[in-house]
Amino acid sequence: MTASERIRFAERRHHIELSEHEIESRSDELLHREAEFEADVILREDRLERWRSELTELEEHLERRERDLAGYVDQLQGAVSYSEPLPSPPGITELHRRSA
Repeated sequence: MTASERIRFAERRHHIELSEHEIESRSDELLHREAEFEADVILREDRLERWRSELTELEEHLERRERDLAGYVDQLQGAVSYSEPLPSPPGITELHRRSA
């Protein structure tokens, strides 16, 4: 091998080593970005699950209130039909008990 061939070989080897280093660096960067993305997805899924749970609780509360109000309307209609005193609205007796 001549001196010029050895120099070219050394330059190519150096260039290949730099390329390998750059590829490793980019690979590490991609792995880091992928980990960040996955963590973000997990956080968003947790947040959505929390919102679903809160929404379910609110829907259940709303359904209870609707039943309470429907029952109250029935009581009002009965009281008006039979000239009885009007019943307290739903929730009012609970407030009186809490303040006492």
